[in-house]
Amino acid sequence: MSCEIGYVKVDLLKALGMSDSQAIKTAIECAAATKTFIEFGEGTYTLDEQIRMDERHAGIRGIKGAGMGKTNIVYSWEQPENWDANTNKTDARKWCGIIVDSLPDVTLEDFSIEYKGTFHWKGETYRGSVMNIMMVDTTNGLVQRVESKGSNRIGIFFTSHNGEVVALGEQFKKGTITLDQLREATIKASGNRAIECHSHHNRVAGIAYAWQKDFQAFNNYCHHNGHEANGGTGYGITALSGSLNFGLNSMIKGNKLERNYRKGLDSHDAVDFIAEENNILNNRLHGFAYENRQYPVAYIRFVRNNIHFDGTFVLERDENVAEGAQLDLNMDYYRESGIRIEIKQQPWQTWVTQVNPEVIIEDNTIEGMNKIDTIQRGSYWCIEYRNNDQEAKPVVKIRRNRITGNGRLTSFLSAFAKAPVVKYGLGDFTFSDNELGCEYCDGVPFYVEENSNAANDHSVIIENNIAKVTSKNTVTKATSLKAADKLFFRNNQLHLPADFGRPTSRFYVGNPAAQISFTDNDIYTQSLINQVRANWLDNGVSANTVIQRNRVLTINYL
Repeated sequence: MSCEIGYVKVDLLKALGMSDSQAIKTAIECAAATKTFIEFGEGTYTLDEQIRMDERHAGIRGIKGAGMGKTNIVYSWEQPENWDANTNKTDARKWCGIIVDSLPDVTLEDFSIEYKGTFHWKGETYRGSVMNIMMVDTTNGLVQRVESKGSNRIGIFFTSHNGEVVALGEQFKKGTITLDQLREATIKASGNRAIECHSHHNRVAGIAYAWQKDFQAFNNYCHHNGHEANGGTGYGITALSGSLNFGLNSMIKGNKLERNYRKGLDSHDAVDFIAEENNILNNRLHGFAYENRQYPVAYIRFVRNNIHFDGTFVLERDENVAEGAQLDLNMDYYRESGIRIEIKQQPWQTWVTQVNPEVIIEDNTIEGMNKIDTIQRGSYWCIEYRNNDQEAKPVVKIRRNRITGNGRLTSFLSAFAKAPVVKYGLGDFTFSDNELGCEYCDGVPFYVEENSNAANDHSVIIENNIAKVTSKNTVTKATSLKAADKLFFRNNQLHLPADFGRPTSRFYVGNPAAQISFTDNDIYTQSLINQVRANWLDNGVSANTVIQRNRVLTINYL
């Protein structure tokens, strides 16, 4: 058949007696020859083989449908191979629904796609390997206004299989190229975007990316990804573990990530990760979580995002834990963090290239965290930060966040540097100008723990924050501060209606030379002022601690 321009219309080819898949294949060949799109009309198209566009179809522009919910592509074949969760390197290209492989400037837009094969195997979190859409080694690829649902792995997946970015990652990790050289590198898997897509009820993630430069996701809606009985997966948008993702033009912005069964927004590996103005609503476990496993992190920017929790949307018992068996409340499955940052999540991982990360967490809101008494739960941390890197000296700025409207939680800030050797502790760490509030704090509002026994040059600053706990008899300590070098807790307002039978603030040191400054703070309490003054500080561990110009003020909480 000669490729006349009309033959890019799938419905026209079906009218000639072709099956859905035959018509699509013919339309792809004609669209490549005429350098245009294949076009779907309204209706349902059932695949008996995948839609594939690769280097044989150079020049094709992509797929145009009639709109989400109007053009519906469905398929149901079973996967021939399970996903290898230990490496995340399973080659699942042959059995996804739609694949674009090694083509530049291809757009997929205005249709829905649904997988109707096996979705979940009880107790096997990562078995599924069917992706609805795979964009592989595409340059400036665009998926927009596409609905993707039902895949047993990822709804929309951007990745690479040609090896160039893997080799680049090894060079970066081993120190043979610098961070600047990495960011300037040219790779095929770059400039890809997901815009205004609706990706939901997929087994692992709504949108995921791996081995990408300058990946962007704008204004997508990703919800109910994962499985209600399993805590192992369920991400709105995620960067995949073990993959190199970088570029200062990377951006996750304006997305709505709601009721996913593990995390709203997640990065398991990204040298550069930038997220702005996302609505991260009522997800289980974590609102936003960042960790790096295989490659150094250089830049994290998380600003002007809105995080909200529904205290009833929790995993009470993972399907892998038998009824009656004791729950491990230290597992993520039973904890919650509004924002979680963990640098070098696997302490054993080594790399030569040493990057001092910059972490910016500013102008976000966290609301609705509430540990329900009748359900077994672990720690609920509004902001959780961990540095496990042995050599890095992070620069961390957590500023102007509004954390209010919360019920029962464990802490506003929990910051740890606990790995066996963390030279610079938390790094140069600033937590300032935040507004913090909850009804019930069953832990310590400000908790800092640096275990390093050497006073290397870094400082921890907690200043100009307003923290309010409104219930009676809930807080026994306002701060627990363990410093390795210099720690400044100053100019904070602490509203703590507690019975101070124990010290309000407690100080520890990781090494004898540590310096702690606790100055110019106002503590508002309903306790008898003399009782507070007699018991509010515990400082018998460091001769270098400065405590001065603090005020204790009584206030009546009704």
